[in-house]
Amino acid sequence: MIGVENVRHVGVVGAGTVGASWALYFLSRGLRVSVQDTNAAREAYVSEYVARGWPLMRELRGELAATPPSVEFHTGLDALRDVQFVQESVPDDLMIKRALFAELDHRIPAQVVVGSSTSSLLMTELQQGLATASRFVVAHPFNPPHLIPIVEIAGGASTAASVVDYACALFSRLGKTVLRLRKEVRGHLVNRLQAALFQEAVWLVREGVASVADIDRGMSLGPGLRWAAAGPFLTFHLGAGAGGIRSYLEHLGSAHERMWEDLQSVGRIAPEVVEQIANGIGDEAGDATVEQLTAERDQTLIRLLRLISGNVSDPADRNGNREEES
Repeated sequence: MIGVENVRHVGVVGAGTVGASWALYFLSRGLRVSVQDTNAAREAYVSEYVARGWPLMRELRGELAATPPSVEFHTGLDALRDVQFVQESVPDDLMIKRALFAELDHRIPAQVVVGSSTSSLLMTELQQGLATASRFVVAHPFNPPHLIPIVEIAGGASTAASVVDYACALFSRLGKTVLRLRKEVRGHLVNRLQAALFQEAVWLVREGVASVADIDRGMSLGPGLRWAAAGPFLTFHLGAGAGGIRSYLEHLGSAHERMWEDLQSVGRIAPEVVEQIANGIGDEAGDATVEQLTAERDQTLIRLLRLISGNVSDPADRNGNREEES
């Protein structure tokens, strides 16, 4: 593997929203970026995405040039043979990804690590039967990758430990906040937390407890504000004052248990529930288009990132050392 400090050219496979966002992020970190997609029409989409997002990246990193570098677009994988890292971002379908991985297995040099943006699949499932299975690793961003700092790193059964270390080091060098999973789990870490919360939100809509808009407002102006500064464990640790998390769980753990007992499994999202949610979003969004709402969200994210960028978020920053990962 090439040293992480020498990675200058990355390949992005898949030119959907996530792939385009990754391309924008890598460009903003000074890397040469080649994007591959079998659909030639995606070249215009990626170029427009990068051009539209570049001013936001300049707001975050003021030293960037006024205009972004060009993305090199290809329809064939052979064009990526000189890249030094690959970020795969094709649709999250097991068969599609396995077919692609089989191609990458023999078309991309064996020393080049391949990170996958998969949001729900296990790397062990994806890397089966590959001659170079040891260099494939999950590198899952939170959408949109060019703005949200985190990336989740997880190896599969055949992933070399050195490759997991490598991916963590590379993304750390590129400015990402790395979450290293100690074991595989479907959906990884953040999406599982999000899925649990979303299930309860869907149930509240289905049961007529609250409107879609009030649920969104309740989350963004309630826990969302606190969680932008500290996650759930640290938030509850602080909420108990000097007693900390032990005191919190001793006094309020039973309250959580009662709510857990009352939580309901939605199971299948029935068509009528889809209509309830879609109508609720229509009421909440009004006449605003998706493009307008996305731009507003991105500007809010920029402001939040600026506010929290100076905060200490890693115990290693406080203690001067890092606990070894198991």
